[in-house]
Amino acid sequence: MELYNLAIRFAEPGGKELGLAFANRSALLLEEHEPANALRDIRQALKNNYPKELVHKLLRRRVKCFQMLQVAELMQEVGESKVGAEKLRKFRDEELLTLKNPNPLIPSAESFVEIGYAVDLGRQLVVTQDIPAGKLRLLILLSLFFGVC
Repeated sequence: MELYNLAIRFAEPGGKELGLAFANRSALLLEEHEPANALRDIRQALKNNYPKELVHKLLRRRVKCFQMLQVAELMQEVGESKVGAEKLRKFRDEELLTLKNPNPLIPSAESFVEIGYAVDLGRQLVVTQDIPAGKLRLLILLSLFFGVC
């Protein structure tokens, strides 16, 4: 952590090295289970010339941070008992992460999600019907991960 702090302190303001240092420190913060601080560094990396060809890594990391924050919030709600934690894991695995009607062409998407193309946006995920209640949170995570929805 100290070396990343030094790299941030001495990097040229607005330079690519500063963006990379913030991004690398965010990865370490996420590993240390500090998602709020990792999110702060991800925002700083994006503001400070982080290389465009690597942005997908930051977007994935940002999704992981949001997931960690949500799990932590739910853990507080159910109490930190082992029974509550096990129920939360079961709910996550069986309800949140299980597709009800999988798309045969996109294995990790529901049947109402398709791949579309627009000249100005390129390939994108497109929702082909109204989104039923309860799907919004997962679609928000898709949006954060892919940058579209």
